[in-house]
Amino acid sequence: MLKIKFNDTKISVPNSWADICLADYERWFMNLPQDKAEYVRLIADICKVDTDWLLNSPSQLLDAISDAVQFIFEPDFEPATKINIEGVDYFISSEDKITLGEWIDADEVFSSDSETKSSEILAIVCRPAGENYNVETAKKRREMFSNLSCDKVLPLLTFFLHRKKESEAILAHYS
Repeated sequence: MLKIKFNDTKISVPNSWADICLADYERWFMNLPQDKAEYVRLIADICKVDTDWLLNSPSQLLDAISDAVQFIFEPDFEPATKINIEGVDYFISSEDKITLGEWIDADEVFSSDSETKSSEILAIVCRPAGENYNVETAKKRREMFSNLSCDKVLPLLTFFLHRKKESEAILAHYS
């Protein structure tokens, strides 16, 4: 975490994925900024400072913070199918092993207005080997996943994006 002190205000600026938890990432990137004002609000939220305070600061401060958080706008992770959390390996369920209950719950998450879709999906499809899907366990695990740092969970989400690209390429080939 990069620490900046400006006019008696201390600012904590994330400068790596390890500095950001999935819950914050989900909140910040449900909607990408469409203009400069939204971008300033996003940067203020990332640094946990008041937007008006940032707007009244020199533009060089915003430039310095923007440079530090640039990694957020260019994620680059290798897909992963497992994660170790407190000594326990959690695996993404393979497509052919997903139960009807998982499909239904995942479909409900995708069609919802939830701002925590990534955490919810991981809680549904990612669990220790041999463990059966349980709705109550998934609800409890959502918070566990949302509190993990992005350097740990984004490779799992990249796995899903990679699978989607593969599926689209196969469909395009057969079209």
